[in-house]
Amino acid sequence: MKLSLAIVIGLVASVPDATTTSYEVHEKREFTNPVWVSLDIELNRREIVPVSIGLTQQNLDNGHEYLMDVSDPISPNYSSHWTPERVAEGFAPSQETIEPVKAWLVEHGIAEDRLSLSKGSGWIKFNSTVGEVEDLLKTKYELYEHSESRRAHLACHDYSVPASIRAHIDFITPTIHFDAVVTEPKKKRQFPESVVAPIRSSSIDIPSQIKQGPALKISSFGATPQASQFTLANCNSYITPDCLRALYGFLPGTLANHLLELWNIHLRPCFEYAIALVYPQKVTLYQVGDIVEGGSFNTFPDALDLTYCTSGGGDTPGIDPSYPDAYSGGTKACGTITPASVISTSYGYNEADLSPAYATRQCNEYMKLGLQGITILYSSGDNGATLQRGAAGMFNPSFPSTCPYITSVGATHIAAGNPVTAPEQACMNVIYSGGGFSNLLCIAELQSTVVAHYLRDYKPSYSSTQYNNSKKQRGYPDISANGANYLTYVDGVAQLVFGTSASSPTVGAIITLINEQRANVGKKPVGFINPVLYENPGALNDITVGTNPGVGRAGSVLRRVGYDPVTGLGTPNYPKLLSVFMALK
Repeated sequence: MKLSLAIVIGLVASVPDATTTSYEVHEKREFTNPVWVSLDIELNRREIVPVSIGLTQQNLDNGHEYLMDVSDPISPNYSSHWTPERVAEGFAPSQETIEPVKAWLVEHGIAEDRLSLSKGSGWIKFNSTVGEVEDLLKTKYELYEHSESRRAHLACHDYSVPASIRAHIDFITPTIHFDAVVTEPKKKRQFPESVVAPIRSSSIDIPSQIKQGPALKISSFGATPQASQFTLANCNSYITPDCLRALYGFLPGTLANHLLELWNIHLRPCFEYAIALVYPQKVTLYQVGDIVEGGSFNTFPDALDLTYCTSGGGDTPGIDPSYPDAYSGGTKACGTITPASVISTSYGYNEADLSPAYATRQCNEYMKLGLQGITILYSSGDNGATLQRGAAGMFNPSFPSTCPYITSVGATHIAAGNPVTAPEQACMNVIYSGGGFSNLLCIAELQSTVVAHYLRDYKPSYSSTQYNNSKKQRGYPDISANGANYLTYVDGVAQLVFGTSASSPTVGAIITLINEQRANVGKKPVGFINPVLYENPGALNDITVGTNPGVGRAGSVLRRVGYDPVTGLGTPNYPKLLSVFMALK
């Protein structure tokens, strides 16, 4: 007991007095996306704000090495994934980090009983007022509104903390970050009601009608057509599950195992495609937020990782919430969800809307999921090489696609008139495959050679003021799949859906089927797949035609052979990928 007391006294004595040190700007926003408009109103300084302080973690400098140890195909520890408990213990902040930050808050008048430390010790959270936080961080808050969705968001231009504790803090929310997920209208083509209606007569010859293209006429009497009625001859106009199986060489699944299920974070018709492709495997839709709070990727780990949770609540609209949410009907399952082996997400941020610290912290969380054997897929975006500040500005890459610890999925399509057996092209039909180079996150060694070769042989005609050409930043996407002409029915009306939002769950379905085959012989899920993909580019169908122009720009071009920041390494070749993964431990 005396020893324990001495340790505690020593710890307290070693905590620097934050009130006697000077403040330094911790984060500053250099750019505000024009879609977020300041409402220019005086905020009520008594408004309650849930504050989260992300504490710096231990061993993150070893995180990449740990992940490669279980993901590199030449590693003797391939697929020896970590348990959640080992991950939590391996990266938890030290007491030397926690105590000085708590002392600063207490010295500023925030009583210790107001503070909540997350179970993994990575976050200190508390409820405060706008006025108290402004004084604490020496900042001024503004209320912004999204010009399209009308969603409100609380943010400031910069904030400061004592110089003596800056090294212990990753970032604080809500501050400079625009991390709210705002849904973009899905690009689709809807046939006129007079042209396509629910079919109520099985005598209609669907394939012959489809050959007429957009002028498709279907009787308004009869039952909804089945996928089996659409032939492979028309895959260049209408993508069905059978088209995808023909493109990538895979068959329906046979094993029902909840441990192998696919998660999709997207409520769209392409979710239904994932169900069709992996059945009898389960597909689970996961959504974060609610009608009051909205969703944010920063709340996604709450469902999966008990160490990310806190007992605090917060119900102020427009502010990144804490979970479990005390709001009536809010999420109560913090940290109780067992994650699937494959998680596909069809949303993303503009990288410029986040700070380097925020993006890095979130990227490291994906590294931890990879350590646990979970494959994380993100759609690369539908707007090609998009711009950040207008036609003369810098390209604005998509995050989390720029995180090196996820697999970014771009889009391809079958060119008009081509059969399903013809090589696909980069999607240039309604949408353009998102791709480019990060402005924040460094390239992984596994990608450095292919990126260097691309920039040497196909260097875009832009300067460093328009894109990051240093060869040191992460390139995306990693892989692609068809993202055009997905035939769906919504309320009995036929629609063609376009986007990497469809491509990502398609790749997720293929990885889930590979996990199924590995499970059949007693092997573990494949987890983080990028090391295997870049080590085995021949297991993908190289895409050599197309580009991904953004607004007023030509975008990147595809190289004749190999990686490019339009379609990555290419599309899945299931038989070859299966052979590669089955040969691994």
